[in-house]
Amino acid sequence: NHPNIINVLKSAAPLFDGGYTIGGLVGNGFSFVMRDAHGIRPAYYYIDGEVIVAATALPTGASLARVVTTGAYFVITFVITISSAVHLQYIAVPIYNPQTPSVATDIALDVSSMTSGYDIAVSKNNGNAYFAYSSTFSGGTVKVAYLTSTLTLSAPYIITGHTADLMSVSVDDYPTNPVVYIAFVQGTTVYQAV
Repeated sequence: NHPNIINVLKSAAPLFDGGYTIGGLVGNGFSFVMRDAHGIRPAYYYIDGEVIVAATALPTGASLARVVTTGAYFVITFVITISSAVHLQYIAVPIYNPQTPSVATDIALDVSSMTSGYDIAVSKNNGNAYFAYSSTFSGGTVKVAYLTSTLTLSAPYIITGHTADLMSVSVDDYPTNPVVYIAFVQGTTVYQAV
């Protein structure tokens, strides 16, 4: 006889107060992750053929979260305003030890705005997480860089004379070197870069 964990949690959850994200593992191997019904503490998660991970809570004020895997990490990227500057940051959650996420780490300090475009995609060949974002640098640019599977940040490649309201990054994994494609919208015009 195993208790129905869903019914137990449905009965208990209305008794909880405030914002929360709770995860648990029952002795028989069943596990669960849940958040408060009002979404005060949102729960981010990643599901793969072998692993289900509920990620760490993001800092207050974080927005536009994206999750990718690279190397032995789930990498959660997001934008956040710090001292009136918009930053692009990440938190790395070790896949095999998710209880010890990294602190929020800067990728970029010059993001155009909290709503400007950014995106991230991972190469299956080399494990690099390629990202592009709209930057305030030199009056407005699009910057492209990558985070290696060991969390080393590359220097950015700069596309001058443009900003981005929307951004899309994709990776075509050739046998040896990946080709990174970037499409972005500035106003009503769509641009592409390789």
